[in-house]
Amino acid sequence: MPRVSVLVNNHNYGRFLGAALQSVLDQRFPMDEVEIIAVDDGSTDDSREILARFAPRVRAVLLPENKGQAAAFNAGFSAASGDILCLLDSDDWWEPTKLARVVARFDAEKDLGMVQHWCLEVGPDGKPVSARYPSVPARFSMEDFLKGDCVFTGTTGLSFRAAVLRRILPVPEDLRINADSFLYNSILDAPVGNIPEVLAWRRMHAGNRYAGRLRDPERLRRHRLALAVLDRELSRRLAAKGLSLSEDALRARRAEELFTYLFLARYAGDWKQAKLCWGGLVGRHRGARKLAKAATLSLALVCPELYLDLQEVYARLRNG
Repeated sequence: MPRVSVLVNNHNYGRFLGAALQSVLDQRFPMDEVEIIAVDDGSTDDSREILARFAPRVRAVLLPENKGQAAAFNAGFSAASGDILCLLDSDDWWEPTKLARVVARFDAEKDLGMVQHWCLEVGPDGKPVSARYPSVPARFSMEDFLKGDCVFTGTTGLSFRAAVLRRILPVPEDLRINADSFLYNSILDAPVGNIPEVLAWRRMHAGNRYAGRLRDPERLRRHRLALAVLDRELSRRLAAKGLSLSEDALRARRAEELFTYLFLARYAGDWKQAKLCWGGLVGRHRGARKLAKAATLSLALVCPELYLDLQEVYARLRNG
């Protein structure tokens, strides 16, 4: 039985897939303890030809049609037999010591259900888009999550103890995107260990379903639907455990929803709804911070495209 199952999910990222798989094969870790499973979610490009080149070292699970991220995750989890499950988006890649670091953390702290690390975001040219990541404690507990004090990374930085993750599976298949956010719910069953370092690279490009969503009304609508599913599933799990989120955590979730609605309303020309969202977001703050938020969100209200352009400029300046 392998100790580790690496699960790579892919849809039409043939141009990146080989590099992602090679970054797994190049790990400084006993690879006889690792199985690599790549789930192809109904690709129509050359992804399946690329997977064939990596056989038999990489086992391909081929879905007949595109069903979304949750379906790809479920297919991978069903095929996996390792004690530790490590996820990788097919347009990203890992630093060579990633598996060794993650497995060592699980071995050292037997109660952990999930281990996460940060991913350096890079653009199509390979240059960093954002070189900053949050300062976090060594662990997050269920209590931290209920208070809204947790920060999570994306798919490529997530690894799970299989016995813990399987308690919350399957992932609801109406989550065509944002399925990794559902997996954060494992913290209700076991703590999360944080490795406060960059152990992977995350590509930001035009094909990202999550990145760039604020510029695309259709992506925003999909994001809004995903938020509704995530809220439904979290509410169900909390109710089953007799738990509830703090007021601060609920306000933070509401703010993300309002931010999404603000942009959707503006793109639809619904000024009344957009102004209501603006007021809800600004009203969360007090004093000087409220004035600053009112100014920046007013720009988003008047000209969303300029607001996003300036955000990108600010991010580049901040990262040197």
